[in-house]
Amino acid sequence: QKLQQPVNSFLSKPLIQDTIVGDPISGDSYLNLPTSTASSADNIKLFNLMTHTSGFDERIAGISARSASAKLNFAEYMYKSMPPRIRAPNLVATYSNHGAGALGLIVENLSKQSYGDFIKQNLFTPLNMTRSFYEYPLNDADLQANPFFPRPVLRASTTEAEKFASSQLSNYGQYIQTGPAGSIFSTAHDMANYAILHLNYGKFKDNELLSVPIANEMYREQFTERAGKLGFGLIWFQKKSNGISYIEHSGTVDPYHSSLSLFHLSDAALFISMVGTNPGALDTLKQQFIAATMSAYAEA
Repeated sequence: QKLQQPVNSFLSKPLIQDTIVGDPISGDSYLNLPTSTASSADNIKLFNLMTHTSGFDERIAGISARSASAKLNFAEYMYKSMPPRIRAPNLVATYSNHGAGALGLIVENLSKQSYGDFIKQNLFTPLNMTRSFYEYPLNDADLQANPFFPRPVLRASTTEAEKFASSQLSNYGQYIQTGPAGSIFSTAHDMANYAILHLNYGKFKDNELLSVPIANEMYREQFTERAGKLGFGLIWFQKKSNGISYIEHSGTVDPYHSSLSLFHLSDAALFISMVGTNPGALDTLKQQFIAATMSAYAEA
């Protein structure tokens, strides 16, 4: 299903320390994206991209092209379609698909590689994520060549919800243009390896992909809108349920709804991916799981 934007924060690891320590790095050093309206004079800070506080408007229309021939190259789409900034940075945290995509574009510009090639070399290979890939195949021949990703299908549609889900699956994931924000597909098996990396603070078997200090910076709260309100780490969302604190990131490519939650204090992770038309059901299932299995780790 969908491997969400935590990958971007990992891939930006050479920049994380400088983003947190000293003057925040300006994304304008690596991008030439338009800024406008209330905060047009401010640079795009990597810290803001990672904490969802850049102030960008959220634009959904156009994220997916209507056909393979209409799909733009990732960089071309980003430069043409980056939405304006509608508020000053560091005021509120609002998730932005294009902001997450901008981090991926920075990775491309710095590495001189395509985002797909970079994550295969620096993430999928060292984590043995052999069943993951970047961008859904545009044709059936390429799709059939990967036995782990047959085109998803539903049983014969009977209800209106099933008919809607079936229509979504007819071109599932093929034409997403925001690159890293929605174009990485994986399995529960591979996501387990990815979760182990984070539970071990950047280490998977003999491979250290992150240092412990940088991993801690990713996970700890970096921004909150007000005292007492749960905030945000670098990409990760701070959460608390049934007295248990954890971090997570979730996302949707209809009709799939996926979520990865990390419980560092109990050395546990939960990855859920569901097919349906009600994303609230995902959260309900997750909360029930937490209540049933994690109560021993509830805070006093």
